[in-house]
Amino acid sequence: QLEKLLSTDFPDRSTVHFFLGQVEEEQKHPEAAIEHYKQVAAGEQLLPARGRAAQLYLQQGKLEEAGKIIRETPTRNAQEKTQALLSEAQLLRDAKRPAEAFSLLDAALKKQPDNVDFLYVAALLAERLGKLDVLESLLRRVLSIKPDHAHALNALGYSLADRNLRLPEARELIEKASKLAPEDPFIMDSLGWVVFRQGNG
Repeated sequence: QLEKLLSTDFPDRSTVHFFLGQVEEEQKHPEAAIEHYKQVAAGEQLLPARGRAAQLYLQQGKLEEAGKIIRETPTRNAQEKTQALLSEAQLLRDAKRPAEAFSLLDAALKKQPDNVDFLYVAALLAERLGKLDVLESLLRRVLSIKPDHAHALNALGYSLADRNLRLPEARELIEKASKLAPEDPFIMDSLGWVVFRQGNG
């Protein structure tokens, strides 16, 4: 039915290509899926389609093509530009190149030092790189801008607890995160870990 739509004058061809890409992907036809995703030219599906195409390229070991399709995706506003850059950083992280992903975000933060999304993801990458002082600095920057950022609270609290540092502060951070997102399994795990570290309930 979707392919029939493409032979008509149906106006929203991008949406049709997006769904056909999903179908081809589910049927393990990555090349066909990529071609459909690349034909998504506008609309809400544009960034998700290009992101899926990039991931499929990455699965084939084609990191250069994956990054290129993200960088060449047109963006309409600051939010979409942020999402595109985060997608490129995710590609590098998935390709086991966390240092390059961190450098990409570090450069972006020089232009947008208060971008909470960049700060948070850069912090997680800093942890992967063993830069724990940078991790803490970035997460504290996030919390100075957005004090109710549950995942930043949890990440900072867990990092302290994991290193057996400042456990009362770690517990306070994680408990605050838990109040903001009581059903989050990662935060629940962190709370259990800091309680264990403290040796009491």
